[in-house]
Amino acid sequence: MVVTTGTRDLKNRLTEYLRLVSAGSTVLVTNHGRPVAELVPVGAGAKGDPMDAWIARLARTGQVRLPAGGGLPTFRPVAVRGRPLSATVIEDRR
Repeated sequence: MVVTTGTRDLKNRLTEYLRLVSAGSTVLVTNHGRPVAELVPVGAGAKGDPMDAWIARLARTGQVRLPAGGGLPTFRPVAVRGRPLSATVIEDRR
Protein backbone atom coordinates (compact mmCIF):
# COMPACT_ATOMS: atom_id res chain seq x y z
CA MET A 1 0.00 0.00 0.00
CA VAL A 2 1.32 3.47 -0.93
CA VAL A 3 0.39 6.40 1.31
CA THR A 4 1.05 9.95 0.09
CA THR A 5 1.75 12.84 2.45
CA GLY A 6 3.17 16.34 2.33
CA THR A 7 6.36 17.35 4.08
CA ARG A 8 4.57 19.37 6.77
CA ASP A 9 2.20 16.50 7.61
CA LEU A 10 5.14 14.06 7.66
CA LYS A 11 6.98 16.27 10.14
CA ASN A 12 3.93 16.58 12.39
CA ARG A 13 2.99 12.86 12.31
CA LEU A 14 6.35 11.17 11.73
CA THR A 15 5.82 8.42 14.31
CA GLU A 16 2.53 7.38 12.70
CA TYR A 17 4.11 7.21 9.24
CA LEU A 18 7.07 5.21 10.57
CA ARG A 19 4.61 2.69 12.04
CA LEU A 20 2.98 2.35 8.60
CA VAL A 21 6.38 1.79 6.97
CA SER A 22 7.42 -0.78 9.56
CA ALA A 23 4.14 -2.61 8.82
CA GLY A 24 5.14 -2.86 5.16
CA SER A 25 3.55 0.23 3.59
CA THR A 26 5.38 2.77 1.43
CA VAL A 27 5.07 6.49 2.18
CA LEU A 28 5.47 8.86 -0.76
CA VAL A 29 6.49 12.33 0.45
CA THR A 30 5.52 15.35 -1.63
CA ASN A 31 6.57 18.98 -1.55
CA HIS A 32 3.96 21.31 -3.09
CA GLY A 33 2.34 18.26 -4.72
CA ARG A 34 5.55 17.00 -6.35
CA PRO A 35 7.05 13.66 -5.16
CA VAL A 36 10.42 14.22 -3.48
CA ALA A 37 11.05 11.13 -1.34
CA GLU A 38 9.84 7.65 -0.60
CA LEU A 39 9.95 5.86 2.75
CA VAL A 40 10.13 2.09 2.36
CA PRO A 41 10.74 -0.72 4.86
CA VAL A 42 14.41 -1.53 5.46
CA GLY A 43 15.71 -3.91 2.80
CA ALA A 44 12.77 -3.34 0.45
CA GLY A 45 14.82 -1.26 -1.96
CA ALA A 46 17.91 -3.48 -1.84
CA LYS A 47 16.50 -6.40 -3.85
CA GLY A 48 17.05 -6.81 -7.57
CA ASP A 49 18.31 -4.27 -10.05
CA PRO A 50 18.19 -0.66 -8.81
CA MET A 51 17.09 0.48 -12.28
CA ASP A 52 14.09 -1.88 -12.14
CA ALA A 53 13.15 -0.55 -8.71
CA TRP A 54 13.44 3.02 -9.97
CA ILE A 55 11.22 2.36 -13.00
CA ALA A 56 8.68 0.46 -10.90
CA ARG A 57 8.57 3.39 -8.46
CA LEU A 58 7.95 5.83 -11.35
CA ALA A 59 5.13 3.60 -12.60
CA ARG A 60 3.54 3.42 -9.11
CA THR A 61 3.51 7.20 -8.83
CA GLY A 62 2.03 7.57 -12.32
CA GLN A 63 5.05 9.33 -13.82
CA VAL A 64 5.57 6.64 -16.50
CA ARG A 65 3.48 3.89 -18.06
CA LEU A 66 4.93 0.41 -18.48
CA PRO A 67 4.65 -1.50 -21.78
CA ALA A 68 1.45 -3.47 -22.42
CA GLY A 69 3.31 -6.75 -21.76
CA GLY A 70 3.84 -5.65 -18.17
CA GLY A 71 7.58 -6.33 -18.14
CA LEU A 72 10.17 -3.71 -17.37
CA PRO A 73 12.38 -2.62 -20.27
CA THR A 74 16.01 -3.71 -20.24
CA PHE A 75 18.65 -0.99 -20.29
CA ARG A 76 22.29 -1.47 -21.16
CA PRO A 77 24.97 1.11 -20.42
CA VAL A 78 26.62 2.65 -23.46
CA ALA A 79 30.41 2.45 -23.65
CA VAL A 80 31.97 5.78 -24.63
CA ARG A 81 35.59 6.28 -25.57
CA GLY A 82 37.64 9.27 -24.50
CA ARG A 83 37.57 11.46 -21.44
CA PRO A 84 34.66 11.29 -19.04
CA LEU A 85 32.09 13.99 -19.69
CA SER A 86 32.41 15.14 -16.08
CA ALA A 87 36.10 16.00 -16.64
CA THR A 88 35.20 18.03 -19.74
CA VAL A 89 32.49 19.94 -17.87
CA ILE A 90 34.84 20.71 -14.94
CA GLU A 91 37.53 21.92 -17.34
CA ASP A 92 35.02 24.07 -19.21
CA ARG A 93 33.90 25.74 -15.97
CA ARG A 94 37.44 26.91 -15.11
